[in-house]
Amino acid sequence: MRFLIIDDNEDMRRSIINSICVDGDEFCESEDGENAVEYFAQFRPDWVLMDIKMKKVNGLVATRIIKQKYPDAKIAILTSYDSEAYRTAAEIVGADRFYSKTDLERISLELREIVV
Repeated sequence: MRFLIIDDNEDMRRSIINSICVDGDEFCESEDGENAVEYFAQFRPDWVLMDIKMKKVNGLVATRIIKQKYPDAKIAILTSYDSEAYRTAAEIVGADRFYSKTDLERISLELREIVV
């Protein structure tokens, strides 16, 4: 599988990669939603794993832009800010899934089942 991981925290990106990616998976990383559309267009991932709070362009805005340009894009919001308000906002912008970063072990299996 191919993953685009967008998170402003490099250590968190490493944790996501180590928890979700298995042998043979490919991944691309970005530290901000600002480059998300460009990276998506170049890399064409099976899944985008998108943080919410980032410095320049937050994950909700980046998700909305990607989904407008690529309606079939699969985007999972992956955040520490697990609240009903964020879940609703993620749904409104078109996110396919919403996960707390505490669920990394479970996420990999779920995402693989959806893509197959």
